[in-house]
Amino acid sequence: VLFWNWIQKSFERKLKTEIMPYLMKAFQSFYWQDTPPVTHEEISKIKIFSRIDSARKSFDDCFVGKYRGVQVAISECHYETGGKNSVTIFNGAVIKLKMNKNFSGITVIRPTSVGWGNFLDLKKYKMNKVELEDVKFNEKYTVYSTDQVESRYLLTPTFMERFENISLAFSSSGCFCSFYGDSVYIAPYVSGDLFKLFSLWKPVTESKQFQVLFEEIVSILELVDHFKLDTRLGL
Repeated sequence: VLFWNWIQKSFERKLKTEIMPYLMKAFQSFYWQDTPPVTHEEISKIKIFSRIDSARKSFDDCFVGKYRGVQVAISECHYETGGKNSVTIFNGAVIKLKMNKNFSGITVIRPTSVGWGNFLDLKKYKMNKVELEDVKFNEKYTVYSTDQVESRYLLTPTFMERFENISLAFSSSGCFCSFYGDSVYIAPYVSGDLFKLFSLWKPVTESKQFQVLFEEIVSILELVDHFKLDTRLGL
C-alpha cells in the first residue's frame, strides 16, 4: 500500500510541476510550490496544534501569493503521533493571512471534535482559557490566550459566525486558528487530500478535477473577503 501511494504521489508531483504554473495563471500573483511557505518551525511557534514537535509530519501542496492586497501563504500538511496506535493530530492546510496590525499576545482556537484534544501545552506557555458568552461556540471550540482583553476584542460574535462558516466551505470536521504576530492562521481539518489532481485511473484531461482545485483555492481566497482583511479595520 505504501509503495502504491508513493507511485501515485510521484506521478501527481511530476505532472503538477509541469502543469501547475499554467493553472495558476487563473489567479493573478498566486503561485504553486513544493516547499512549505508556512514551515513546521512556524507552525510550532504559533501553538495552533498540540504535540507536533515530536510528531511525524509531511507536507504536500503549497501556495503563495497576494489577494486584494493581503499576503496569503498555504501549506498542506499532515501530523500524526506515530507508533503502533498512531493518532492524527491534523490533516488539512495551514493558511496564513497577513494582517494590517500586530497582536500583542497569542490567541489559539482549537476544535473539540478533532485533533489530539489536549490543552496542557497551552497552559505550559502561560495561556489561560477564554470563556465566551456564545454557548454553542464554547461547545465546539476551546480558546486559550495570553491576553484576555485582546482575545475578547478579536472573538466578536461576527468573527465567530464567520469562523463557523469556514468548516462548511471546506467540508471540514473542525477548524483551528491562531492569532500571532502580524498574521492570522486558519487551518481547516479535512479527511481527504486537498488540491488533488491526476489520478492513475483517470485521464489527465478530465475537467472535473481542475474545477475542484479551483473551488478549493477560491474558498481560501474568500477568507480575505469573509474576514474583511483588506480593510484597515481588520477583524
